[in-house]
Amino acid sequence: MIVLKRLKSYRQREGQEKILEGWFMNLETAIKAVKSLKLSPPDVEIPEMIGFQRGDSFIEFTKLSNGEYQVRYENPYENKCLIGSLSEQKAIDCLCDFFEGKELRWGDELGEY
Repeated sequence: MIVLKRLKSYRQREGQEKILEGWFMNLETAIKAVKSLKLSPPDVEIPEMIGFQRGDSFIEFTKLSNGEYQVRYENPYENKCLIGSLSEQKAIDCLCDFFEGKELRWGDELGEY
């Protein structure tokens, strides 16, 4: 298994449809970026989101009001499309797994879409 040290990031600002291409981040910086997401007001249709890409696979995070994060994950190689809410620690664990090229350890707590 190949462990990637840095992954391409992208971001969607609150209330904006456009996805902004980001830069390559290491795991430490990616964790800080996820933890720094702002909680969007309930009336905002498009909340702030950050995502990371590895090939055609990606993982995205949005902060929720209950201290949890919405996690969205797609891996076309394994035919997986998962989404759901996880605690901050479980979301960070999934981010670590994604960076390491591993299956998400909390993937069974996410639903298919």
